[in-house]
Amino acid sequence: MGAFRIGIVSNANSRGNRLGIADSGQFAQIMSTRGSVTVTSSLDELAHAIERYRSEQVEYLGIHGGDGTIHHTLTALIRGYADQPLPRIIVLRGGTMNTLAHGLGIKGATGEARALLAYLVACLEAGTAPQLTRRFVVKVGDRYGLIFGNGIMYSFAKEYYGRGTPNPWSAAQLLARVVASAVTGGAFSRRLLQPFTARISADGATWPVTEFLTIAVASVPEAGYGFAMLPHATDGLDGLAVTGIHTTPRKLVAEMPKMYFRRPLRPDRCTLATTRSFTIDADTEVGYTIDGDCYLDQARIEISAGPQVEIVVPAEPPAS
Repeated sequence: MGAFRIGIVSNANSRGNRLGIADSGQFAQIMSTRGSVTVTSSLDELAHAIERYRSEQVEYLGIHGGDGTIHHTLTALIRGYADQPLPRIIVLRGGTMNTLAHGLGIKGATGEARALLAYLVACLEAGTAPQLTRRFVVKVGDRYGLIFGNGIMYSFAKEYYGRGTPNPWSAAQLLARVVASAVTGGAFSRRLLQPFTARISADGATWPVTEFLTIAVASVPEAGYGFAMLPHATDGLDGLAVTGIHTTPRKLVAEMPKMYFRRPLRPDRCTLATTRSFTIDADTEVGYTIDGDCYLDQARIEISAGPQVEIVVPAEPPAS
């Protein structure tokens, strides 16, 4: 039996997580003496859980919750560990959308977190090295995550969560309404798909384009809702993937099937890059998201590649 120790943080507030409690006992049973579960309901509790797991020197840290849970856990983890080596990450799909898990290629439908954990534990106990993907964390100020997005990514997320019923069906309804409005030039799309002006610097080089619908900086291909806006965000990329969309809302709609099927976008409608340091100087304050959580910051936003994390990606889907 291989030697390993797992710590799991389960977000009690995750919408798709049934208060983070229902799976915890079964998680503990699967790990037996090899790990423990901490259910957290605040950022302070999360910080204490990270401090505990750091002192216990866990090799693997499981995150049970949605995309926002991953964002806040990565932030607490990097702050709490400082210059110490980070544990490997296990993304236990427990959210409503699970965009990050899907973008990382972690298979399994929502609610299959127990099967995924059992699969990983079985590999480790057999002495089989788990398959890993290595990704740079996106650093925005003192926050960390895997997907940064502004412009329409922020507007869509704010509208989506503002409806009070975040789920795949309401996301699909909202997306359909935005597309229909963009095709006809309706007021709804004009409100959500507002362009903004900004000067962009990537690793010290200035972009010639200054008007954008959205800018995404990420370590995973998907920017949400099944659309791969950053197809170059792959394992082993030497930095962060960037996509800046600079086209009209109607032409963006024409590009959406390509994003859904992970095909290249027209180069005259977007700019793709790889960067370690990225600065946005906008004319006004522009809202942004990190892993789906919404923020409103100053007009200048500095983004950089944070530490590189190793994330467990099972080679086979877990058995239910």
